[in-house]
Amino acid sequence: GGVAVDNVLARLPSCISRDLTDTFSVDFCYVNSKNARRKLVKALFAVPKNALELLPYYARIVATLAQCMKDIGPALVTLLEEEFHMLLQKKDQMNIEAKIRNIRFLGELTKFQVASRSILLSALKACLDDFTHHNIDVGCHLIESCGRFLYLSPETAVRTANMLDILWRLKKAKNLDNRQETLVENAYYQCRPPEQRGLRRKKRTPLQEYIHHLLFVKLNRASLEKVLRQMRKLPWPESEAWIRKCILKVCKSRYSQLPLAASLCAGLSWYHSSLGVGVVDSLVEEIRQGMKEHLASSIQQRRIAQMRLLGELYNYRMVDSKIIFHTLYAILAFGYDGDEKESIKLDPKDDMFRIRMVSTLLETCGSYFDRGSTKRKLDVYLVYFQRYLLSKETLPMDVEFDLSDLFDKLRPHMERITSFQAACAECDRLEKEEVTASNASRSQTGSSNNRQIDAGGANATGEAEESDSEGEGADHEQSGSEGDDDDNYMENIGGGQEEDDNIDIDSMQAADVDEVVVRRGVQEQVTEEELDKFDKDFQSLINESIGQARLSKMPTLNVPQPSINSLSLGSSGNERRGMAAANMASASHYPGAGAPNAAPSTTVGFRLLTKRAGKQHTKELQVPVNSALAQSTRRKEEADQEERDELKRLVLNYHEREEEEDRVHSQTVILRAIHQPEIREQQYPGKPGSGHFWGERTDHKVDKRERRFGGHGFRRH
Repeated sequence: GGVAVDNVLARLPSCISRDLTDTFSVDFCYVNSKNARRKLVKALFAVPKNALELLPYYARIVATLAQCMKDIGPALVTLLEEEFHMLLQKKDQMNIEAKIRNIRFLGELTKFQVASRSILLSALKACLDDFTHHNIDVGCHLIESCGRFLYLSPETAVRTANMLDILWRLKKAKNLDNRQETLVENAYYQCRPPEQRGLRRKKRTPLQEYIHHLLFVKLNRASLEKVLRQMRKLPWPESEAWIRKCILKVCKSRYSQLPLAASLCAGLSWYHSSLGVGVVDSLVEEIRQGMKEHLASSIQQRRIAQMRLLGELYNYRMVDSKIIFHTLYAILAFGYDGDEKESIKLDPKDDMFRIRMVSTLLETCGSYFDRGSTKRKLDVYLVYFQRYLLSKETLPMDVEFDLSDLFDKLRPHMERITSFQAACAECDRLEKEEVTASNASRSQTGSSNNRQIDAGGANATGEAEESDSEGEGADHEQSGSEGDDDDNYMENIGGGQEEDDNIDIDSMQAADVDEVVVRRGVQEQVTEEELDKFDKDFQSLINESIGQARLSKMPTLNVPQPSINSLSLGSSGNERRGMAAANMASASHYPGAGAPNAAPSTTVGFRLLTKRAGKQHTKELQVPVNSALAQSTRRKEEADQEERDELKRLVLNYHEREEEEDRVHSQTVILRAIHQPEIREQQYPGKPGSGHFWGERTDHKVDKRERRFGGHGFRRH
């Protein structure tokens, strides 16, 4: 019998689970005897000092066997209580492990209702009465083991609460070290946790909940087409703002969802173009605002996700390359246009976050800048980017590896700059080349304008407006001496100005035709001043051509507006009005404009337009052919005829190209419909699911509407 008991008790240290403890209790019942129970109590009491994880399972064994063996529980509790008082009376600073084991064992037995609650409360009171040294540790372990049980039990709740208040006051009164103060706080808050408010869930309408569910739960590569169909069924005026907000909120969720969100946005923009414009505008604005707060680590991950989303929107033709390069340059230059201290505060020398933002954006969409003007722009930007890299301190290893991968992907054969001085010299060289090209373009534009002025006088609408304002000021100065005739003349000039305003509205519609042609070509890098000057000259050209075409339909008023040169020939008001009307001659009055056998005339016929008593009158005038007025008017009409012919040629060429592209596009759509299974298998490498859903474009030509709204979901390739 003794050997069997020893074999069962030898399994006691291996009882580290509920199943093993229950099996041990059943096996001990088969060898039960008074001597065996005495040996069991001694074995349970002799638990190792550092084996605190065994105490809950030992207490479970005692509680299980105490139901049929009433003497096991009281015997073990008596031994533990005597040991506690003995250790408390010694007041030495030794055997802290034995004290902790003893009090935690009593606590576990109390929770199994083997030991009385009053024993634990008495032990806690004894520790609080002498709250020093090891008593602090013992009291804290007692509260951690069964303080919550005593605090929630109705019989001991009040007394336990009073002791916890005493414990908190002692913590404030005593000069405890950091370790002991942490022990007291952990024990107190484990027994009496601080009050916390529950998380308030945002209130959403059923429609908003459904959109949120589609974007953040259902959206994946397989369900992209289904989610798009469900989005299209929604009431768009009520749901557009929330859809835009949820697409931008994807930056806060999973990073892998960003390409799917961009693809979904491109698909919806095919049917609702305002969504794409709103998403791009809000995203760019958030990136710019985040540049001021990027030092906060809590939003850095969101900023990286926003750069990835912007790159994916470019891949799906929702964003133009101009916005991408503007964002790239803004990342490098933000904060460096003011005080040096402010720039160091916004971009410290040891901060590498802007480098990570640039790397993320270029890794996403930089591979598409491999031809045309975008290739040149990226080459120039990489020079400035390397100068920014060299201005930093030693780059971390992970950043250096990311940059190596980036340059190998974008420009594998490019030699990287090794010194900051060399990078500055290269940037200066690029800037000088840009200034030289800008000056050459400006001088070329100025010389062409001078030739036009010499040939036909002032032919730009802006110059005509200046002449009108100058003439108006001069007439106001001489209004007292010239009387009603000058007032009639100013009314005529004002009427002509109103007609020019009407022509400007139509000319903007006509200018869109040539704008499409220009955007399809390879654009050179020009400055904003040159672009403004070009737009002004081009607008003047269109206005003048359309004005001549409209005036040619009037049999009696087939006259252009007076030019600056013609107004400056006379000194008085009558002479200015006569010269202005003389400059409005038709081409039929020139010698040789009639029958081919007619004798050449030495004069040119002009009509003088006057207005008296609210009625218009014309008077025939004969001007010599060799006069400056006749020759200038003749050259101007010839130049206008050439410009009209050139404009006609451009419009006809544009319509022919548009018809050709429509024909090619129709054939492509028919072939795609026939070979749809083959097209779906040709997915874009590295972007699974995008080709399956949208299909791939086979041509690089994008019309104006398609470029504006992102190609309606067609991804770049």
